[in-house]
Amino acid sequence: MAWWDSSSPYWLENLVPIFAQETNGFRAELVYQIDVLVNHPGYQHIVSQRLTTTTRSLRKIKMLASDISVYFPNHPLIAGRRPEYFQSTFPRVCDFIEKTLIELSRTLMNDPQSEASVAWQLQDMLDGLVSPSKPRLIPRYRETISMHLQSGQWSLLLGIISACLFASVESKDSSEHPEETFTFDQLWKLEKGFWDSFLYPANLKQTQGNQSTIFASDVNISRSLRCRVDITRTFDGDELNREYIFGLFADPDHVSLVGIPIAYNITQFTANDNIASATTVVTFNATSFGVLIPVTIDTWIEFNTDGKIAQYDATFRWFEYLLDFLVEGVATKINATDSDQAVAYVADLLATTICDTHEKHCTGSNQQYTDTPTCYDFLTKTLRFGKAHELGRNTLLCREVHEHMVQYRPDVHCSHIGPGGGGYCVDDMDYTQTVLQRYFNDSWIPFGYGTDQNIWLAN
Repeated sequence: MAWWDSSSPYWLENLVPIFAQETNGFRAELVYQIDVLVNHPGYQHIVSQRLTTTTRSLRKIKMLASDISVYFPNHPLIAGRRPEYFQSTFPRVCDFIEKTLIELSRTLMNDPQSEASVAWQLQDMLDGLVSPSKPRLIPRYRETISMHLQSGQWSLLLGIISACLFASVESKDSSEHPEETFTFDQLWKLEKGFWDSFLYPANLKQTQGNQSTIFASDVNISRSLRCRVDITRTFDGDELNREYIFGLFADPDHVSLVGIPIAYNITQFTANDNIASATTVVTFNATSFGVLIPVTIDTWIEFNTDGKIAQYDATFRWFEYLLDFLVEGVATKINATDSDQAVAYVADLLATTICDTHEKHCTGSNQQYTDTPTCYDFLTKTLRFGKAHELGRNTLLCREVHEHMVQYRPDVHCSHIGPGGGGYCVDDMDYTQTVLQRYFNDSWIPFGYGTDQNIWLAN
């Protein structure tokens, strides 16, 4: 059966996308190895090691192709071939390529003068995997080189590879998720439309009703809205994002770190295809602290064919500086002698608000604390306050974020302000896991470029 956990959700519908990812990765690895051999002489030992590692991709590819032929017999990759092709002939082709790569790896280790010869053979293999319009890494003219394989073997091999191995890669998304290309002007208007809706009191409208005018509806779990904010974490689905993006900043009378957004200025903007990237300085009225503060937010937004947001990635620039600014302001206000006193003052304010919200909305099966004193003691004595990047970890700052959303759906959000964190205010990922998290549905590189660069893709 498959080399991954076939009991995991949606593994079946991910077969074709994963196949495309693996085949594109295999092709990209050949490009890298040729580049090292041609442009960086003396590093053949690196290529030798990577050639051996590359063979693992072939094992995955042949297993994926076999499963696709069983579960999707009408897919363009499969249709038109005899039923047993991907259980017999195709695996043998992959085995042949695997043995060839291992041979080339050994050649590089045993013969320091073989770099050019191996580069040519990898280039011949690559020529079978790319369209004729793609540039060669090695010029067309050939020097006299001792080849380790007969040209007849390569002709047969490359014919099979180019006909079937990568047959579905170029069209892997066009039939399943057709995308419309927007003009620059259209993307500019969509970007401004989002920020117009973000400002108070327009954001109140987005928290109401069953469907957003900004975010795409959820097709299914695997194609749900995917959104990430660097200082917190990821958020899936239309409803959760409406509560988080709009509901979090919609009450000027409620205790809040930054308050309500009242103006914005897009200072940087570029857009292509259906993707827009912008830097926006948003002015917040921090009513709890009595100041107006500019907050810089970098965003990447992908729009679907209806002009709604299909995914976004947001970064709060200089947020640590912002927290320090707020704490310094509090210190001045209360005549604190050091920053610890100011932090304690803010912690008291936030904890009191969270516990009041818990008392009001988290009742019955949604109750997280036995009483308000227990709640307050946990938040101020057991829990750490949190750093600027920890609004999605086991901190008081994280619970401050989720406290705003409790009123919308207590059954969902009460656990987030509770002792366990409800899966949102938890220390579940370290730095490396956070940076390398595979999460997004679609590439952030327009027009299908960079198929070998998308380490953040879920599939």
